[in-house]
Amino acid sequence: FDRIRLVAGAELAPVITGVDFSSEINELTIQWQTVEGFRYRVDRSADLENWAEIGVVDSTGDSATFTDPGADQPRLFYRLIRL
Repeated sequence: FDRIRLVAGAELAPVITGVDFSSEINELTIQWQTVEGFRYRVDRSADLENWAEIGVVDSTGDSATFTDPGADQPRLFYRLIRL
């Protein structure tokens, strides 16, 4: 699946547990493991240089989910940043 690339930084990277893409509606859903109370910013880029924040997710349990309804380009990159 070439739409998600996980890169670990100084902190432990979130563990992606699910990725689902619907080509009919150009919607991508990412699910990852987390700890309750953590907050994550989700960024998207087409070129790995120009990142745009597309959402913030609060973890309410042991996993978090984010859906991007604008995944309409042939190649997009996503990153999760713990706030």
